[in-house]
Amino acid sequence: MGIYSEKSIKKGFGLVEALIALLLVASTMILAIRTVSIGVRSTKDNEIRDTAAGVMLRALEYNQLDLPSTLVNADFSQQDQTYCYKLDDNNDLILVDSTCSGVDMNNPDIISDCLDNSSYLLTNTPGVNICNQIIFTNVTAGANAGSDIMSDKIRITSIVVYYIQNEDDPQVERVDTYRQLPLS
Repeated sequence: MGIYSEKSIKKGFGLVEALIALLLVASTMILAIRTVSIGVRSTKDNEIRDTAAGVMLRALEYNQLDLPSTLVNADFSQQDQTYCYKLDDNNDLILVDSTCSGVDMNNPDIISDCLDNSSYLLTNTPGVNICNQIIFTNVTAGANAGSDIMSDKIRITSIVVYYIQNEDDPQVERVDTYRQLPLS
């Protein structure tokens, strides 16, 4: 018989079992917190994407209803004549560049970044840089235009550039639609 009798040994958790249980609980909590933080980040990124898509589509819908007066009186006598606009906070079109200097319509990334000093930066998106460029391009001018150039078809391109969290490269989305210019 030893110093301890079988009756005097108490059953229960020892130090090793308690440490293992603590490790399991801590690991579970860390995984849960990480999962929640990934979900929150993903939700924020999706909100930014939804806002950018809304801006892009709003610009197209707006232009299906009302063309800016500077465009109705524009000279579309040359093929690929372009005018660049942006929407302001009141959804009014603001002419940014009457010639869209340097625009290559075959390049899908006409505006490629959205920095704080961009002329196409929207101010109604606090904490997020979203730029929207709206380009009107004559696609049917030339030999067919004659004196009736205001009946030409134009391409309306809405381009949105934005950044999502933890990404250095901007996200660029583009959508095109076509519209007949009204006769003046």
